[in-house]
Amino acid sequence: MWDNDLPMTLGVLPRNDPKPENQRWYPFKTQTFIGHIGNAFDVDEHNVCLDTPLQNGNVFGAFFPTDTGEAPRPGTVTSKFVRFHIDTRKPSGTFVGEPELLVDVDGEMPRIDDRFIGEKARYTLLSATSAPKRKGLGMAEGGVAGGGWFPNSVGLVDNVERKSVRWWAGELSAVGEPVFCPRTPDAPEGDGYVMCMVSRFVEHHAELVILDLKDFQNSKDEGDDIEPVARIVLPFRLRSGIHGSWVPASDLGEWKQLCDMHGVDERTMETFGDKIYHGTANGEVLHGHEKWDGDNHGGVDGHAAGAEVVRPHSRDWKLAKERLKLGIEGQGKEAVNGVNGV
Repeated sequence: MWDNDLPMTLGVLPRNDPKPENQRWYPFKTQTFIGHIGNAFDVDEHNVCLDTPLQNGNVFGAFFPTDTGEAPRPGTVTSKFVRFHIDTRKPSGTFVGEPELLVDVDGEMPRIDDRFIGEKARYTLLSATSAPKRKGLGMAEGGVAGGGWFPNSVGLVDNVERKSVRWWAGELSAVGEPVFCPRTPDAPEGDGYVMCMVSRFVEHHAELVILDLKDFQNSKDEGDDIEPVARIVLPFRLRSGIHGSWVPASDLGEWKQLCDMHGVDERTMETFGDKIYHGTANGEVLHGHEKWDGDNHGGVDGHAAGAEVVRPHSRDWKLAKERLKLGIEGQGKEAVNGVNGV
């Protein structure tokens, strides 16, 4: 249950002496919320910095309303990316102080280069709302967890320069948690790729999008000139998830197919069959996927001419698209969640 009168509180526990008596609790303000933390690092023996999105209300109102059932209307809760400065010499109960504003970007799911966790990292990735030049989306933002936050962009925050660049995923699209992959094992921070799942509501499929962080750093048009390095399109719909992860191939031991077809019902197998694998099935290359070149191996939609491609279909998709276009009010009237109800 959400209590409007209780402050958001930060807890600090020493890594080198994690005992209950060493725990410190530092309150902030009421009507504020932190969902996910990007990073924290030691400034010196006594001071810690915490980089995080800070929301101005109850993001999870749909799950945890007040005792009277109240929750913020979609679109009313927004965030900024900030840095808290915590002096651990102060006793529990001390007001933590106002955070330092890093960038005024409405985002969540902060991630950094995992090799720099616990250090003062320069770059943070965010799932964010509209990029600056993309305001008319054809759909009002809102609906996730009842907090009115609909991530449709990937943002790169430069914590040193105090600026950000956002790549917009497209009309009626939602992005998941972005993850960073270094270009090489010894690449410097920020030299690599960002990957995230994108739900395409109109096309009724999901895809993995890979972006080069150099394109964010070198953007001359507020991110509007950024193009994906690759799009791995799944010929079916995945429910929009929240979190993402990446593991180097060297840590996997063996290569496995993305989709496990065991237990899939007969109708689905008849519809998709081996085509559900993009490029290979049971270790064999599908027709039209034998070659990959700099032009996405040619053809239509990145496939060679005559390649085996499955087009998604749904009896209810036409109705679902109409509901999406109605925006927040339309979703409420039709009892459809903008993410999981489609």
